[in-house]
Amino acid sequence: MINTIRRVRAAIRDHKQKRFVSYREAIANWYSTRNNNYKIYNLHDIKKFKTSDTIFILGNGPSLNLLNSDHIKIIKSHDSAGVSLSFLKKELTPTFHFSALEGSNTPYYDGLRQDMFRPYRKQYNDVIIVINRRNLYRMVHPRLTPHLLPEAAKCYYFEQPETIQLEKKRPFVDADFDKSLRYRGKLTIVLHNILKLDYKNIVLLGVDLDTRQYFYGNMGGIVAEYLKDTFINNYGVEYVKDMDKKYAAMSPRRGKENTLDEYLYALKGYLKRKKDVNLFIGFKDNMLYPEISAYFD
Repeated sequence: MINTIRRVRAAIRDHKQKRFVSYREAIANWYSTRNNNYKIYNLHDIKKFKTSDTIFILGNGPSLNLLNSDHIKIIKSHDSAGVSLSFLKKELTPTFHFSALEGSNTPYYDGLRQDMFRPYRKQYNDVIIVINRRNLYRMVHPRLTPHLLPEAAKCYYFEQPETIQLEKKRPFVDADFDKSLRYRGKLTIVLHNILKLDYKNIVLLGVDLDTRQYFYGNMGGIVAEYLKDTFINNYGVEYVKDMDKKYAAMSPRRGKENTLDEYLYALKGYLKRKKDVNLFIGFKDNMLYPEISAYFD
């Protein structure tokens, strides 16, 4: 009972702090979108959108810029899952997209994200937008916040998975992954959801753990403003001063002593052994190679 009350209080506090629109805006949007052609799918439904046994996860690291026309042709012949700002890779429209909807409680920061996605709203009409269900409580819905989603949004809301906690520094074991793949960072939540879709091959692209740089780091304009605000909000520093440091999840912390590379190495073995699923990275010059095989080399 006490835990239930705490969860309710936490949800109310989160709603107040991180909702994306005011109540007045939400009511106005609900009325103006009364004829909106949107759909909400469950897990069984979105499996019908699969066209391949292979899925490419499109991260935001700089190695995403290594893709040439031949690579892109191969990716387009399979399924893909975009993450956060991967829509800025204009050549690729994914099957699924995990939006950047964390909710910063900073109107300017949220506005930048909205402005960046606006030109892609029509292009993403046939993409399944995968959303953490807690964002529904933050009013992320095709009728309440249409500006955050495609024009004719197709949405799947997933439940927040429990997190893997390590009581001390030790190797991962199968039991750690049996209930959840969520560990540190958005990538692990993406992997948790992708595994439920029963793919046989998962390829990580733009997953560069040795840097905090992004594939869109040199785009300038509104993207540059977003990057600057991101690093000041998350790290207290400007992007240009911190771009060469390792990815945040490569620094141990209490309960998460294993770094993300250790997680991925252990997960690769677990997926193959328990699920008959192959985990790849894109290219040999990735720091995860050769422990994780390269798909394109």
